[in-house]
Amino acid sequence: MMYRCLVALALVACSSPAPRAPARPADPRVVETTEGTITGSIDANGVRSWLGVPFAAPPVGELRWREAQPPAKHVPLATTSYRLPCSQIPVPSGSDSISSGGKKVPSAEDCLYLNVWAPPHDASTRLPVMVWIHGGQYLRGATSQYDGEQLARLGNVIVVTLAYRLGPLGFLAHPALTAESPLHTSGNQALFDHLQALKWLRANLPAFGGDPERITLFGESAGSASTCAMMASPLSRGLFQQAILQSTACPEDEDTSAISAREELGRRIAEALGCKKDDIRAELACMRTKTDDEVMNAIRLGKVLGEDGGGVNYRFVTDGVVLPMSPQKALETGAVMRIPVILGTTDDEMGRYIVGLKLDNVDDFHSVLKKEWPEHADALAAAYPVNEAAQVKPQMAALFSDWANTCPIRHDARMFVKLGAPTYLYRFKRAPDVFGDRSKGAFHGSELAFLFPSVFAKHQLVVSDEDRVVVETMSRYWGRFAATGDPNGDGAPVWPRYDVATDPYIALDATTAAGAKLHTAECDLWDRIDP
Repeated sequence: MMYRCLVALALVACSSPAPRAPARPADPRVVETTEGTITGSIDANGVRSWLGVPFAAPPVGELRWREAQPPAKHVPLATTSYRLPCSQIPVPSGSDSISSGGKKVPSAEDCLYLNVWAPPHDASTRLPVMVWIHGGQYLRGATSQYDGEQLARLGNVIVVTLAYRLGPLGFLAHPALTAESPLHTSGNQALFDHLQALKWLRANLPAFGGDPERITLFGESAGSASTCAMMASPLSRGLFQQAILQSTACPEDEDTSAISAREELGRRIAEALGCKKDDIRAELACMRTKTDDEVMNAIRLGKVLGEDGGGVNYRFVTDGVVLPMSPQKALETGAVMRIPVILGTTDDEMGRYIVGLKLDNVDDFHSVLKKEWPEHADALAAAYPVNEAAQVKPQMAALFSDWANTCPIRHDARMFVKLGAPTYLYRFKRAPDVFGDRSKGAFHGSELAFLFPSVFAKHQLVVSDEDRVVVETMSRYWGRFAATGDPNGDGAPVWPRYDVATDPYIALDATTAAGAKLHTAECDLWDRIDP
């Protein structure tokens, strides 16, 4: 439920068999892709990496806002450094963004590149593959924030991180775009980027030592929502075999828009850019002459109002092509891929966002309940009791964490089980030590530091021996799941398969153990409030 996460923060295709790739050259850094030769690097642990590999044609000029196209043939490339991330709206002033440190990130419109890490392994075998979609509210994020070396090495998997178009460059519908599209659609450019990356990988993974029949798509926050959208898209059938949804449930109806509504918004964006014209084709042509910064600034400066008048929320378009319906509706009606899935949340999803809110006393707590859920305020007050000021923010964080993350994820786990999909639920409980402080708990996104240590590179993350245990435990669970569709094995604590009767889950911490009935009473209440 991306909408729920955004509200909480405001209060604070059938595919053909994989083609045979060329044999790998003797130099393990060199790979022959379908477009040409690329040369990567090898680190001290023997992990090979290829950074900045083109998987699509640059989406610039006449290709701006079009569906991602295959890349052109190229001369031999040195793929040893990250490319700039996709054009994005700068992090707000004063932000403590865990990904950027609150600073503007250099970006570019020519950004459709991916990165690959391969651990040392027998060249005659093909390893399972994990393809990562980053979060960032569809507004920001960079693949360079997610160094896949550690996960590749500990999980014994090929790790891929992919870029995708963001904000108004990745989610803009317009009647002229719809008219020129071979599929008669617009507004889901980001999803077409995911699809093109998966198609490219399917054709090229054998050259990297990866198995195109064992691909796990995974992501966190907006990346989790995108992963579920791919599970719901008829165009993605056969492109991946497992999925991991971290912290965000499948987007529901209120998280998506009909194409007609988004086309209307696209015309308002054209007006904000000074391109309003009676001829929609001329209007689109004018929009394509603007720089990516001009497009982003038109949105960032509040020149365009969203459906609710409060700004633009970037969301998927239910266009009948990529998404016939919202991912949540697809899940509830059985129209999603029925594949093995891991999903879960952190222990304090909304804790770090509640800290700055003006909640000084018990009356403030009850005022929020009465404003947001007037018909259920008494029931919520009983479920999250507050008797003194010191309890206000912790209980408010618990309430919003359940509403936005924990309970929607439980709902989705139950839906996957109903469809017969092997399902595993987790709760991440380890608080990272950021700037020498663990007091914020296991907040939204904190598990990323244990999968991708580079996420907190600018925040002086202190890693203890207990943290390293969590790193190894989580990486190996993820790796085994990618290999077999089951995270169990190698003597690790048993992770029970999810069932509705007992709500079993694995608690990921310095001491990992199975549990049951995670927030059952609270989630039962939320199911009644918001069925």
